[in-house]
Amino acid sequence: MGKINLVGLEVEGGWDGEPCKRPFTTKIIADHSIDGRTLLSDNPLTCVHIGEVVSVPLLPKREVIEPWLDKHWPQHTNNTCGFHIHTSYASMKDYAALTTKHFLTKLVEAIIEKGKAVDLPTTHYLFKRMVGNNPFTMYNFDASNQLRMKAKSVGDRLRYGMINCSWNIHGTIEFRGYPTFETPILAREFTNLYLDFIEDYLEEFSDKFAKTYSAMLRIECGELQFTFKMPKETA
Repeated sequence: MGKINLVGLEVEGGWDGEPCKRPFTTKIIADHSIDGRTLLSDNPLTCVHIGEVVSVPLLPKREVIEPWLDKHWPQHTNNTCGFHIHTSYASMKDYAALTTKHFLTKLVEAIIEKGKAVDLPTTHYLFKRMVGNNPFTMYNFDASNQLRMKAKSVGDRLRYGMINCSWNIHGTIEFRGYPTFETPILAREFTNLYLDFIEDYLEEFSDKFAKTYSAMLRIECGELQFTFKMPKETA
């Protein structure tokens, strides 16, 4: 059994179809960060349906995740559209290891390497996002304050880090670094890369950080606290 418990997917973009008739049963949520009201684009979306689609919690299996991506992936994207992945964990030790700057640094290195391996152009949205060139996925690190957030509010810059530690809101680690790729094939490849990277990273570093990372997480009475002792894992 892997370290990841469940996966949630959020994809922004534009879909073809008929007005007032969704192309699938999942609701398309309005999102002003991609419809031209918040961010400008040199390739504005002009299709029938524009917004964000959010999955239900999914098992971390390719045979579950890939069909969802194939069914819901937008036909239209631009520099404002993002693809976010939430992951939850049964072990607080594993969750804590992913709140480290070391995880973010190694993850970005792996994604850039993958982007080059699949011959994405140097001007691709992915590489721009990996250096934080987007106000909704900034290359910053503020896990301590993110972990203390108890509600989601529009315009709150704290949650717009490339990694958002949204424990008190969703109980997840949210990765906001991906753009909405041009095809579901790329979406599948980079989703699998991210989930596989997490599993490999935790296999190598989770126990190491349990011994060396002093500000580990602890859950007591439903509240997040910091401790200088290694907490017991919570199921």
